[in-house]
Amino acid sequence: MPYVAREDVRTTTRRSLSGHCRLQAWERTGGVCVVCDQPIDGVRDRWIVEHIRALELGGEDDLHNMGPAHEECARDKTRKDHAATAQAKRRKIRHLGAEVTAHPFQTSRCGMLKRKVDGTVVRRDNAKIAHIASYPVARRGRDGSEPSTYQGSNATIKSHDFPL
Repeated sequence: MPYVAREDVRTTTRRSLSGHCRLQAWERTGGVCVVCDQPIDGVRDRWIVEHIRALELGGEDDLHNMGPAHEECARDKTRKDHAATAQAKRRKIRHLGAEVTAHPFQTSRCGMLKRKVDGTVVRRDNAKIAHIASYPVARRGRDGSEPSTYQGSNATIKSHDFPL
């Protein structure tokens, strides 16, 4: 796969190929697939004219960028080209800082902000945050038995004081 420069990736418009252009592409390579370098039987094998460097990766729509390819080889190459294009677009978006974050702020129970049912975002009370952070955690015994005590950050509570 040729090196793709770090320039802006644009798509070149594709023009339709005449029979004459297909013949020129065939003769230029001598009937050898540009993807797998195996000879193509022009009568028995299905083949298409494939762009060596994909148009969506900045390749040109000229004869020097085209060659015959087995239909299956071209399909695999096109799939890889689409993946490379998607990756280049994701990198460009991330590089420009235009990435949309899924969670613009922390909304866990220990976070400073919370979202109400009506969709508004409000600041949490610090007392509630401290209470949630010191919430006791159940500890199981080594044999996997149910805990008889809960060990929190502040104190140890008996199991009859705190329901499971």
